[in-house]
Amino acid sequence: MLLRSKLGPVRAWPETLTDMRRNKTDYLGLTLKPYCRVRDQRGSPRPYYRLRDVADFIEAARAIAPPMAARSYMVDVDAGDRRIWTQRVFDRSELHVGP
Repeated sequence: MLLRSKLGPVRAWPETLTDMRRNKTDYLGLTLKPYCRVRDQRGSPRPYYRLRDVADFIEAARAIAPPMAARSYMVDVDAGDRRIWTQRVFDRSELHVGP
């Protein structure tokens, strides 16, 4: 959650962290490894990351590339339109950049 809020929605972070533990991927050439394993309530070992390590990772990633800003769009929708969402397609000209 912290990685997504600080670095943006550029990846599926849980899967990325799993791949980092397996040495299959990195983020901008950086990797974040767990500090230890702790057993959860069911007895399964779960990776735990130190907050300092996560903060250092975020700082290093931001130094390489600034986070992506989320962009919101506003659309004027006809209240009488009863089509399902997959059939309501808007052109770029109908989209208004939100605040």
